[in-house]
Amino acid sequence: MKQLLSDHDYPVRRVCAALEVSPSGYYEWLARPASARTQHDQRLQVSIGAIHQASRHSYGTRRVHRQLQAHTSTFQMT
Repeated sequence: MKQLLSDHDYPVRRVCAALEVSPSGYYEWLARPASARTQHDQRLQVSIGAIHQASRHSYGTRRVHRQLQAHTSTFQMT
């Protein structure tokens, strides 16, 4: 939803009405810090991108996964 509203010029109230959520609930959700899972996923995405870049875009999912497993501190959720 954050992406939808930031990419387009839709009124918050109209989008909230369509999704059947209150605008105050939306703004409360927007102000929350990212969850531990979201933070982990973001770190994982950066790691995957770095591995793919280092392989000059030649590694597929299996090799990238192997590299992530070799660096378990990056792969494990903290």
